[in-house]
Amino acid sequence: MELLESALAFAVVMIVLSTIVTGIVEALLRFFGVRQKTLRATIESLFDKIVWPRLEARLKQQAASRKTAGTDGAASDVETSARSDFVNGMTFNPAAGSSDRLLSHQKRIDVLSVVAFAERLGRTDVGQAILAEGTAAVEPIIQDFTRSFERFSSAGREVFRKNAKQAAIAVGIVLAFAANIDAGRLFTTLMDNPDVRQSLIEQAGEAAEANQKAVATLQALQDQIAENGLQDNQAEEIKTQIGEIKGGLEALASEGLPIGHSFYPYCTQGTVGDKACAASPDNATRVEKAVSWVLLTIVAGVLIGLGGPFWFRVFSGLSQVFQVLRAFRGGSQPEQAVPEKLPTTPAAEASAKPESVLDAFKVAADAQAQVIAQRSGQVASGQANPQPADGVPQT
Repeated sequence: MELLESALAFAVVMIVLSTIVTGIVEALLRFFGVRQKTLRATIESLFDKIVWPRLEARLKQQAASRKTAGTDGAASDVETSARSDFVNGMTFNPAAGSSDRLLSHQKRIDVLSVVAFAERLGRTDVGQAILAEGTAAVEPIIQDFTRSFERFSSAGREVFRKNAKQAAIAVGIVLAFAANIDAGRLFTTLMDNPDVRQSLIEQAGEAAEANQKAVATLQALQDQIAENGLQDNQAEEIKTQIGEIKGGLEALASEGLPIGHSFYPYCTQGTVGDKACAASPDNATRVEKAVSWVLLTIVAGVLIGLGGPFWFRVFSGLSQVFQVLRAFRGGSQPEQAVPEKLPTTPAAEASAKPESVLDAFKVAADAQAQVIAQRSGQVASGQANPQPADGVPQT
């Protein structure tokens, strides 16, 4: 029972620490625009492997027509120009504007639904090329392009998931060394202190919920920064969030867990903080202690990087076994932690969906065709070339 209780308490500690790591990783991913870059790479690959081979002749014909009509500058490389226009049209964020406070990736969207893909497709030169293929060809091409987009998007999400997991493990290892979290020392302490492990088991749900809310607050702040750039008063908010994360670590330490710089090898309080800080009698012992600490700290970091959902499942499974054993022994059952789903705001791309993908494309493509026709008429009559009302980048 002591071993099972210790494993339960250890899972609770991992839930708290992995949730903190999740918040840090999410902040890093958003700051560096990993989602936006992944979507952009997906669209680029889709153009290179699906769109251009299918519509190469039509897009070259469009480019030649614009050059003849004088509505577009000469392009030395039609494919490069068409690729750039297509990718920009599919990934630009109309709400970002041209603020200098935003990084380049913050001016692009990070998620694109299939319907939104079809709608944006209709407003690009590629969409006009599809219309020019004839009514009978439109539906098969749209089906091919949208299904290919779904397939490419799935591959992109898998790449993002693996990168995020690697980042979480890396951040977990850094956190473990920075906060001095030794997996072996932590588990041994839980084995030797029944009061500590019982307290952690009883507070499992509360600890996880509190840290999830802290992460939600951090993510909301990142969303605000992504929309409006870093404002003067938000630097203080970031410091506050960092303070809350630090407070979570201090709360674990206050439970009696061996976390912090008082313990080996930092030994800020000498042997008062940790008996292992006493001088070793020989070099072999010192090397053994150092190697053991490094390895077990790396193990702790990797375990933290596995993520909150993983440790919720571990805790849930161990709780069921623990409940059965306690029932046989007449003990009380521990409360089982249930992960709370954080409230999410639906993406703007999915807030209003037309009846079908094909309908979304046709409406957008027809509207764009009217804009192009109007622009061509104005150029022919000597009027200035107006900007499209919807803000979609044009060639």
